[in-house]
Amino acid sequence: MFDYQTSIHPHLDTAYRRFSLAHNLTAVAAAMGISAQVLRNKLNPDQPHRLTLQELIRLTDITDDSTVLDGLLAQLKCLPAVPVNEAKPDNLPMHALSATAAIGVSQSGKGV
Repeated sequence: MFDYQTSIHPHLDTAYRRFSLAHNLTAVAAAMGISAQVLRNKLNPDQPHRLTLQELIRLTDITDDSTVLDGLLAQLKCLPAVPVNEAKPDNLPMHALSATAAIGVSQSGKGV
């Protein structure tokens, strides 16, 4: 059985802030079908509102940005997300190498 432990570092809160600074939340909220203020509240750790799992999936899908998902995974002491959308049988070895490199960059370069 896996023993997930929550990190004492605020990885998810940091990811919320980084995501908010990197995107036009008004446009993202419109694409999600919610108001910009509701999205801002859900990305603000000081507010009681929280993203649902479905909203996190939609947010990641709309923006192609896994910052919040990676922050959640880091909070659980897990490796960051590595998309496999482009993986095909003929490029699988190269995709696997790229994914491994992306994990290394995520762990050292993002500061999550």
